[in-house]
Parts: sequence; structure tokens; C-alpha cells
Amino acid sequence: LDNTLGKCNICHFNAGANGNPAIFGAGAGNQSFNTGVEALPDQPADLSGELNPPDDGFGVPGNGLFNTPPLVEAGDTGPFFHNNSVETIEAAVGFYDGESFNNSPAGQLLVGTTGSGIELDATQIVAVAAFLRVLNAVDNIDQSDARLRKTEAARHHFSADDLTIVVADIDDAIADLAVASLHPEAVKQLRSARAATKKAAEHNFKTSALRGAIAALGRAR
Repeated sequence: LDNTLGKCNICHFNAGANGNPAIFGAGAGNQSFNTGVEALPDQPADLSGELNPPDDGFGVPGNGLFNTPPLVEAGDTGPFFHNNSVETIEAAVGFYDGESFNNSPAGQLLVGTTGSGIELDATQIVAVAAFLRVLNAVDNIDQSDARLRKTEAARHHFSADDLTIVVADIDDAIADLAVASLHPEAVKQLRSARAATKKAAEHNFKTSALRGAIAALGRAR
């Protein structure tokens, strides 16, 4: 949320997809920027030697602009950017510390607005990425908890598909954390919640299993 260091909060206000009202004015809403992603060197599609025209944004011909996405669920939405140019959330954060972004129209707008570009050390890049992974995991936990509680309260009005969605969300949370070796105890509790959810699905929404999954999610959170 620091507008002077990582500066994520300028374009992704409060980890969302809207521009910061303090920077872009009240009601700024969702913004589009040319962030220089197409200028990244050594993109896999370019290394093949095949013709790979750049994606030039909105319109014909394009204007180079791309829509700002939300960050709350960024941790498990890789590969990243409109052209899938990087695989991990760590690489996506690191992009904003590079020349392709800092020399782009969006990067230069940031320099003009704040007086400098984004300069993050490797440990800071990992820290921001870890925060986004945990933010995503907590969102997955909250959605799973809400769905399980609704299922428990009105079991006969829900289908097995609801528990399938919970299992998928828990899997996302586990991946968010485990890939980066974050919070192993939380991962353990998430695995317990997953097992209990599967048990509930296999035993006609068994109350004890649903409550066990909800309790494990609470411990994970």
C-alpha cells in the first residue's frame, strides 16, 4: 500500500483493479495502461523464430493499452500478463522493477506522478509476491468457509458440485502457499479441510465432516 516504494497501490488500489483516487481523481475506476509487457526481451514466442506480431491493445490499429486486473486472486492466476510472458507471481512482481516497465508510457507516468520509477531489491520482490500468495490463499479460505457454512445450514438445497468448488478453492490455497514454502502449518490444516470436504461429499453432506472442514479452515486462516 506504500505509494512511494512498491507503488502497487497506485494502479491496483487496495489490491483491486481500480486506480488510486488520490492519484487519478475521485471515481477513477478501472484504468488501462501501456506497461511495456510487449517490450520484454526473450519472450518464449519470440525465441522460436516464428513471426510473432505484438499484441497492440485496444482498437484497430491498437493503442498499446491493457486493462488493469485485480490483485486479490493474482497468486494463482499464472501465467501472467495478457501474453502469458512470465510464469510465476514472483516474476510478475519483478517485471515492474525492470527497464521494459520503467521505460513504458505507464512507467513514465509513474515517474512523473511520484518522482521515480519502481526500485525493489530481490528480497522485496519475494516479499510482495509472498503477500499476494497469502492474500490469495486467505480469499480462497474465506470463499470455501462461506460455501461450507451454507451447505451445512441447508444441505438438501446444495449439490455435490458445491463441495467440488470448495475442494478446488482449497487446492488453490495449498498451491499458493506450498509452491513458495509459506506457512507449512496452514498447508497442513488446508489438507485436513480438503480431506474432510471430500468425506462430506462422499457421505451425503455428513454434518461432522462439514464441521471438521470448517474448523480446519479456521485454523489455517
